[in-house]
Amino acid sequence: MTFYTQDFNLFSNEDRQEAMVEELMQEWEKNMQEMDLAYGAFIKDNASKQEDWVNSIERSFPNDLYRLLETVRLMGILLVVFKRRDSQIETNSIQTAIVPTGFFKLGNKGGVGISLKMNDSKICFINSHLAAGVSECERRNQDYRNISGMIFPDNTALNDHDTVFWLGDLNYRLETMLQTDEVVQLCNNGGWQKLLRYDQLTKQRDSGQVFLDYKEHEDISFKPTYKFDVGTSNWDSSEKKRSPAWTDRILHWKKFDSYRVDQLDYRSIPSITISDHKPVVATYDIEVKKVDYQDSIKVRLEARKEVDRQSNDLLPSVELSNYEFVFNDVKYLQPFTQKLELVNNGHTRAKFETTLQNDSSSPDAAPSDWLTLTPSTGTIDIKHNATIHLQALIDKNMAWKLSSTKDTSLGCIIVIQLESGRHYFITVQVNYKPSCFGISINEAMARRSIQPEVVENLIIFDDEPPKLKDLHTPYEMNCLIQYLRKVGLSKIDFDLPPSDHDFCLIRDCLDDRKDFDTFMLLQKDISPFSVYTTLLRLIESYKESIIPDIFKETILSTVDTDVYLQCMRDFPKSNLNIYKELLFFIHDAMIENNDFSSQLLMFADLFFRVDDPDRKENKRPFLMFSIQKSQDSRRSR
Repeated sequence: MTFYTQDFNLFSNEDRQEAMVEELMQEWEKNMQEMDLAYGAFIKDNASKQEDWVNSIERSFPNDLYRLLETVRLMGILLVVFKRRDSQIETNSIQTAIVPTGFFKLGNKGGVGISLKMNDSKICFINSHLAAGVSECERRNQDYRNISGMIFPDNTALNDHDTVFWLGDLNYRLETMLQTDEVVQLCNNGGWQKLLRYDQLTKQRDSGQVFLDYKEHEDISFKPTYKFDVGTSNWDSSEKKRSPAWTDRILHWKKFDSYRVDQLDYRSIPSITISDHKPVVATYDIEVKKVDYQDSIKVRLEARKEVDRQSNDLLPSVELSNYEFVFNDVKYLQPFTQKLELVNNGHTRAKFETTLQNDSSSPDAAPSDWLTLTPSTGTIDIKHNATIHLQALIDKNMAWKLSSTKDTSLGCIIVIQLESGRHYFITVQVNYKPSCFGISINEAMARRSIQPEVVENLIIFDDEPPKLKDLHTPYEMNCLIQYLRKVGLSKIDFDLPPSDHDFCLIRDCLDDRKDFDTFMLLQKDISPFSVYTTLLRLIESYKESIIPDIFKETILSTVDTDVYLQCMRDFPKSNLNIYKELLFFIHDAMIENNDFSSQLLMFADLFFRVDDPDRKENKRPFLMFSIQKSQDSRRSR
């Protein structure tokens, strides 16, 4: 079976949808006349209607040659699969799945998948948009691990397929000391192949961090596909001058070496200029299975007899690299990973499945809340090996549980079960380093009295917080807000991607109670936007919402300003002080920064933490009223 694949980050140009499709389809027409299957992955920053895009693509196919099999979208990430109408390949059991990642997991980054059977082969297509930014390599790796855990409705995992095709804007950049101008010069003078040695994705794959056992065409024979001035093939000339990189990639994985997957080509389309990316295309010829069920019954009977004769020899067996893992000083919202190697030392293929079991030290914390295994299932050929990545991550929900139990250690047991074979048991222990993130508002307010020399245990476990000091808001919130005011609220650039790398540096500074202004002077690469997103993460991490639960229903059920005012008067003092300070910040930011109004709904969601989509617009009137009242109280001071 032959099929054509295309990946394209379409940038943000809603008005040119038809023109985009027309240009893309001119390329598709050249390549798809003899293909059984075609699929395209598109990324568009402002999510347009899925149906509009699919219809535009369908109308552009020549002679009604293809029909739509399936489509799936997550915000601006779209994956569509078409099948040639006269193809003899049977397709069924079609399913879709999505995995949001990115900032607050809003779906601005993540992955979508389509799983289907072609004859008797299980095939999976993944489109993903991973974290942006040169320094965000580990965040991209984490996005990959999260998407790798994708489960389809019938409980099928990625590794349960015969073949997986993974494409998208993977966003891996170049790790080089070369300046952007030097990189551009190499690209323009035909020396761009020298840059492949600096490719982040290749380095991460070689070190076993991501895309283990995935294959990419051995010859990347095209220039970097990012970043261009829109409408041209000129490298980025904007103020930011992004360095060229191969951000857009297509890879494939197959369960067994015996499966035939031939990649016929791998190239970009430099003539298309409607985005700041260039499309990447690949053509594959693969062998799909067709089972003769009458013969298969006979084969199974013969195999069963043979198994009975050689039962001991054919029991699967693996050797493990380690039976005990310890993660020390795991920090809030920062992934820590270790590797477990499985070597098939038996005489038959070994199919494994992993499960997580609580140990007695962590009865209330489900291991899946803080430990991820990638992959969780798989099949290992004889004398081959598989690598399982163990990722420990303490998010807000897990931090809340730890603060309430007054314990900072977690433990679990990984059970690896071989099909028709034995079980293996591995112990895992995580020691969490407490933080100013992921605690209650009372704990955050109590921390104001902590001096820099007593920060060894940053979670306050006293039932009654100590006497409050001069600050009316948590120390960390005050640091972030005051810094943003000093550098200028107009300097917050909302076009930048959130940086996990910057967040971890800022979190450590706040946890260690270092002087924040001095820290920022030394960290010249940390932008005001990174400080701002850290403020958002801090608000989100508190165990309670800023608006107390008992008032939410009353506030969201009315637009009566008298009711609003009475509710605010009844807020607990700590909540009210924090709310007022944030309202002052929002008001001033709206005046100084013309783009800040786009953040209002984000703050409303953070303040309320009510997920009901029907109540989304009900939050705004209260927020606007609160901002106005905060200014009245400000003027009366």
